[in-house]
Amino acid sequence: MHILTKIFVVLVSLLSIGIVPLVVVQSVNEATFKEKYLVERDSASAVRAALSSSQALAAQVETGLQTQLKEAEVRLARAAADVEENKGRVRVLDAEKSALGLSKSALESNIQVLTETDRARTDLVGTLNTEVSRLRDRLVDAEKSRVDMEARAAELSARFEVADEARKQLQEEVTRLTSKSSVSAAPTVATGGLSVSRQIADRDLRAHITHVRRDGDRYLAQVDHGSRDGIRPGWVFTIAQADGKSYVGDLVIDRVDVDRAVGHVEWLGASDGSQPEVEQGQIATARKGY
Repeated sequence: MHILTKIFVVLVSLLSIGIVPLVVVQSVNEATFKEKYLVERDSASAVRAALSSSQALAAQVETGLQTQLKEAEVRLARAAADVEENKGRVRVLDAEKSALGLSKSALESNIQVLTETDRARTDLVGTLNTEVSRLRDRLVDAEKSRVDMEARAAELSARFEVADEARKQLQEEVTRLTSKSSVSAAPTVATGGLSVSRQIADRDLRAHITHVRRDGDRYLAQVDHGSRDGIRPGWVFTIAQADGKSYVGDLVIDRVDVDRAVGHVEWLGASDGSQPEVEQGQIATARKGY
């Protein structure tokens, strides 16, 4: 046999001896590697699933972040608009502040003017009050003087009327005495030389004595009722005190005016100075049929 063939045979034997272990090892390692491969493949699948989940979560997070970003951009735009609006308001407020400053100055000036006016008005009111008080005092004094003058005038008028009545009665008496006319058949009462025909009262009447004066030996009295109340000359009034109880005397009416009447006083008792006095304010009463 050729040497080369021997060498070849030897080599093939050696290779066979060397390859067998390798085949055995390969057989063993193939199952192991296959198992590891399967494990790694499952791990890769799990990793890919986890990656897919992570990517989906990341996409969801990214979507949420984009939404929040957009909302933030909207809020930012609104905030920017609010800032501009507030700047406008600030400018308006600054203008109003300036205007209020001017108004404040004007108001302070007006308040000062009003204060001065109020002070002047207070002084004027005080002066007017003083003047009104003085004028009121003068008015009261003038009113008192007027009342006194009216009372005096009324007294003088009453006295004048009584005197005029006496004068007229004297004139009538003189005329009667000098004439030759017949005397009336009606009963008469002599009073100091005067004759008055008595008349019967046709109504009840209550009056007051307003004035009394003495005329010689007789008293003349005036009452506050007259012809408009129905009084006629010759009526006889009964004079009583102001309480209406104490009798004083009789008043025979001699002369009648519209709102007053004058007559002479007669007493039932003797004229010895013991007669009650006839005074202003006493009551004179006429009775119907007397």
